[in-house]
Amino acid sequence: MKSLLSATLATTFAFALGANANADDLVLDLTTKLGVEKTVTVASVDVVDKDQADGASRMTRRIPERLHATEKKFLTLSPSPSRACHPGMLIAIPWQSIKEIGGEKGRNTVTCKDGAKFTGTILTEVTSTDGLKYPLASCSKMTVKKVTMIETKDDFRPAAKCSVRFDGLDQSFEAMGVGYFNNLVTSEKFQMKVGGEEIAGNLSDFEKIVIGGSESGPIRMTVRAPKGKAIEGELMSHGLASLVFEAPNGCAVVLHLRDVLSSRKATFIATIEATKAGERVPKLESAIENPRR
Repeated sequence: MKSLLSATLATTFAFALGANANADDLVLDLTTKLGVEKTVTVASVDVVDKDQADGASRMTRRIPERLHATEKKFLTLSPSPSRACHPGMLIAIPWQSIKEIGGEKGRNTVTCKDGAKFTGTILTEVTSTDGLKYPLASCSKMTVKKVTMIETKDDFRPAAKCSVRFDGLDQSFEAMGVGYFNNLVTSEKFQMKVGGEEIAGNLSDFEKIVIGGSESGPIRMTVRAPKGKAIEGELMSHGLASLVFEAPNGCAVVLHLRDVLSSRKATFIATIEATKAGERVPKLESAIENPRR
């Protein structure tokens, strides 16, 4: 009986260890800009410094819950490194979607397996199992050797073409969902002033949306419904206001439209258009981690 119990406990313990070891694996092949080539088994993933961590943490609360499914989570990149403590735009890229990263002239480019590319400065730092830290912005090349896959939905299809110019850098990607964060709520509803009248609308009712301005305002907005004409006005927002995009490859993009906390107000323009004429911009179906925190 004792032998049977010991065998059962040993099996259970081995299973638990195996499950834990495989539950959140991340192994990277990287080359640093100082010429170090190394395979790194990742113990933890962090943002490079505390100021960046505080600002990036505030932004990641707008990222869909699905990307928070594992401890290693995702790689973060921003096109506004000079103000990373309050990044005006944050891009979250799941490790399984990354083909490679490259770095030159102070910028990083992340190439995804589906061909999408994002440019900016990587904010992510990994710590190896032997305690060494590697800020990925200091790597000239990186590939993902092994990673625990997060859940995806095979029926997702691109439904909107999106482009964002922020701080002079262009990002182009497809989105299967777009949400609007304002007054601590992520939804579709917005208000715009047209000819002195405030009018409410929902993002997913329109075929094309263009939003441009600066974080200090005013923010201009143009919407066009299927078979309708373009209507231009001023987007009415208060406090923190953001657009949240979810891409078919699992990436998420958060763009601050208005941020009263930021000392430097960057200019931006975002264009969102349904992939097929006559269709509408898809709404964000994924749950947000906790937008009220």
